[in-house]
Amino acid sequence: MEGLLTVQVPLHVMSVIVTSDLVNHCRYP
Repeated sequence: MEGLLTVQVPLHVMSVIVTSDLVNHCRYP
């Protein structure tokens, strides 16, 4: 179970960073 969490948390953080990066890029090109 804790192995799954170790994989999921970085993926979630990565997607949040990518999403906010895309939003910022769209807002301020």
